Amino acid sequence: MNIRHVVAVSSKFLIVFCISIATLTPFFGVSIINALWVSAVITAIGYVIGDLYILKKLGNFFATAIDFGFVFIVLWLLAEPIVDTPYNRMLGAGIASFGIAASEFVYHMFIEVTNPLHPSKADVKGHGYAVEVGEEFAPADDKLINESDEDK
Repeated sequence: MNIRHVVAVSSKFLIVFCISIATLTPFFGVSIINALWVSAVITAIGYVIGDLYILKKLGNFFATAIDFGFVFIVLWLLAEPIVDTPYNRMLGAGIASFGIAASEFVYHMFIEVTNPLHPSKADVKGHGYAVEVGEEFAPADDKLINESDEDK
């Protein structure tokens, strides 16, 4: 696995987890454990579908809009056993989705710069052997050189 995928997925997870904790925990009473596993689901599915496929095909704006809808639906569906009323579920999903979508817009710029699908020169395996060509210089009074010349 490319190290740039690891960096991209871990940074996406941290962004989603921090925004989930900041929006869902204090306002809607979602526990940190629930925010953790919801963030893991959003990160896993969102990275594969949104960041690796849709971002490449449609661009940053459409990928962000699709991420907003995806995160809203996932939070709304997964928050049913966690949040008490449907209004709070929808409000919490909307606030968290807006925050995650705003951060995803900047995150997509990071993905486009690092481009984890294309290997860099550092990722290419090879030894790059080189040959040094030079001339040996030795003093004229060197005995080994003079002995081989005298034998001729």
